[in-house]
This record gives sequence, C-alpha cells and structure tokens, in this order.
Amino acid sequence: MSDLVVVEETQILAEQADSSILAEEFKTTEILAVAEQGPPGPRGLPGPEGGATLVTVGAVPLSGHSAVACNSAGLLVPADSTNPSHRGAVLGLVADAYSPGDEAVVQTAYVLEHAGWTWAPGPVFVGTAGQPTQTLPIGALFSQALGQALSATRVLVDVQPPITIA
Repeated sequence: MSDLVVVEETQILAEQADSSILAEEFKTTEILAVAEQGPPGPRGLPGPEGGATLVTVGAVPLSGHSAVACNSAGLLVPADSTNPSHRGAVLGLVADAYSPGDEAVVQTAYVLEHAGWTWAPGPVFVGTAGQPTQTLPIGALFSQALGQALSATRVLVDVQPPITIA
C-alpha cells in the first residue's frame, strides 16, 4: 500500500503598510510508494460473445434465425418492415428459438449460419413476422439491411439504419 503526502506551503512575498499581503501558495504532492494490484473481485455471470446483446423476449415466442426488434416496453418481438413502430427498433438476428420471458442473445455483428437458408450474394433485409428476406415484402414501410449473404447458408450480420419508403 502506498502513502500519499501533500505539503502545503505559503510564502509571503511582500507586506504592505495598508495591511495587505501578497502571498504565493503552492502544493507539492509526493508519492512515497507505488500502488500494487489488489486481489481479483468475484467473477460475474457469463455474457454473450462480442457482437451480441442480451434482451428479454416479449409475449410472442421467437423462432431461431429470425430478425428481432424492441417494442415500446423494451422487449423483443419478431421484426416486421410493414409495422411502423419497428422503424428504427430492429436490433439484429437471433440464432436460437426463445420463449416469452427468456433472455435472448441478439446477434449484431456476427456471421450466422443456417442450413435451411438459400441466399444469393447480396444484402439481407427485414421482412415480415421476423423472417429475413432478400426481396422487400408488399406493404413494407421501411427497408433495413440486416447484413450481407456471404454464401447460400451464411449471413454477416451488420444491421444498417432503416430507410423510409412509405
């Protein structure tokens, strides 16, 4: 453990006949020993990998490999580009299925793979009812890229800002 010593000095530079004093004050700080690292604290709960975040699932169960948005209560719901309240609320994709009340891992910067996908190279967008798509659905109010298809079964998740189209 180190000790810290602070020395305060006042030096009188001049004393006037009218009782005013011109003084210069300064502090000197001196470290007597270097601090050492303390013992580690208790280990916290494991969190998601980098490029992901934990969010509580709302009243609707979430399918795996689906796009998700936050509702007005801050809970996860399937993202839908025909729903005006989802504009600016899309967070990313979930790799797994979740039940209401679960803490879901939302992928925000990640390569996600699913054998059931058949993507063409290019952007992947928010569709309806949580389904990612490469063609905007009829009635879409906004377009928002979720990422880029790297192959028929792999998407690089990289959510972009929404573009209003209606």
